[in-house]
Amino acid sequence: ECYAHAVECGAGTAAFILLKTSMVLLIRETHWCLWGSPYLDAYGEEDPELKRGRPLSLNRERYEQLQLLHSTHGFDHNSRVASRWHVG
Repeated sequence: ECYAHAVECGAGTAAFILLKTSMVLLIRETHWCLWGSPYLDAYGEEDPELKRGRPLSLNRERYEQLQLLHSTHGFDHNSRVASRWHVG
């Protein structure tokens, strides 16, 4: 469903937050990667499976990084993303 939405509404590029994990799924054409979470606990750590039960807050710096990547179509030029691309 995410891929179909990316193609139809985002010309093949999109970012989705996966609610059950708080991770961000990036899609560009036939490639995808998990970017990480823009939500961190009080210690600045992610809780990728939401198992620790600590409150999470939106981290402004991570959110701004993600926003910049998406608005400039910079997914291919960012080493954090480029090293994690999967095909299919």
